[in-house]
Amino acid sequence: MIPSEIYDYSRVKRLDQIKRDKDVRHITRAIYPGFHCPLFTATNVFVSIEKLAILIIGTEECTYYTKCQKETKGKNKIFSLVFDKHDITFGFSKGVISAVKKIKDYKEFEALALITTCVVELIGEELSSIIDEINKDKSFTVLLVKTNHYQTDTPTIGLEDGLKALFTIMEKQKRIDGTVNILGPRQDGFERSELATILMKKGITINTRIPDKSTLQTIRSAPSAQLNIVTNYSALGIAQKMKDEFGVEYIYFDSFSDPNRIKRCYEDLQRILKIEIKAEIDELFNKILSEMKRIEPYSQNKSFIIAMPPMFSFELSSFLCKIGMKPLWLQTLGLKANDEEYAKEILSFGFNPKICRAINTVPLDAVFHTEKPDVYFSGGMHTYNAKNEPGVITLHKELMGRGFEIPLKILNRLSCYFEKETEL
Repeated sequence: MIPSEIYDYSRVKRLDQIKRDKDVRHITRAIYPGFHCPLFTATNVFVSIEKLAILIIGTEECTYYTKCQKETKGKNKIFSLVFDKHDITFGFSKGVISAVKKIKDYKEFEALALITTCVVELIGEELSSIIDEINKDKSFTVLLVKTNHYQTDTPTIGLEDGLKALFTIMEKQKRIDGTVNILGPRQDGFERSELATILMKKGITINTRIPDKSTLQTIRSAPSAQLNIVTNYSALGIAQKMKDEFGVEYIYFDSFSDPNRIKRCYEDLQRILKIEIKAEIDELFNKILSEMKRIEPYSQNKSFIIAMPPMFSFELSSFLCKIGMKPLWLQTLGLKANDEEYAKEILSFGFNPKICRAINTVPLDAVFHTEKPDVYFSGGMHTYNAKNEPGVITLHKELMGRGFEIPLKILNRLSCYFEKETEL
């Protein structure tokens, strides 16, 4: 049986048909919930912050499995409030107040992230007023994050809402020029990135990295920074709240691969921070343009599918179009941030790929064998042996860091592959 007889490819829309998030569909009619429930991603926002406890409210399954995931295992800061039939019927506000008081009495925590799950939102229990009352005690702050999975088809909302909740902790500060905050998860090794190196050479100090390298105190004092650098689209919400409330400007500097986008980010840095980096940036920019020109004879008319990483598929695809490659399928988490801009760029090249929702690797792997692209960008979750499959490329390491180093690593990876193919 061929894949097209198993999976309903007709339900998947092309790029020019994507007008809203719901237009991005799964390949299968069976609803697949994405990487994880938003509970998973929301919990990960808070798990590394010292003196911040986590209280998960919901069923036994939700509260138990959250403690078992590798990111939280062994952390003595995650508490559970498990519903019974009485709570669902008559409410549980007294139980919440009692649980918060017990956690507060431990004395080792100064704040609490209260995370609700699907059943809480289904029965409509009002927690905001309860938390407002608790927060009258300024010595202990309670944050509220709702992770009702039944209303969303992507786990990233947990990241976005978790980060926005940290705004509750922040306080107005005196501005310190020459300092920046790095806003966005998964920034391991950021201090070794091209962006960090340039900032440090110009005497710019990183105030805090939220949430990965932060404490309650550094979050509280985050508004003292001159600038917020948003390194992941999930942090755009908290950046906007900080701008509205505290007047802290921000620039969006994600894992971009397009050199023009990266150059504009550096130019914004130079303007806001009043540093002189034009010479360095021009040199790096011209190096990327040279590499793009060098690889184009090999990459011209080469087709590709992006299975992973789905959070960058539109922006990455636009960049690959600029070296003559042709997108066939793109897997994505849905419309986010500036995806409409990137989609217009792809369409401007005359390409109209199919767009499917992440993450469902098996049917997309079937597409790989049906479409036979020249390059299949996989995320290591490829169900076939990647070593034995021609054209399968992973980009985990290439998308680490920040700045021109990303497109340079991508071009180097593609160059090695194309040159090897030419030799065969």
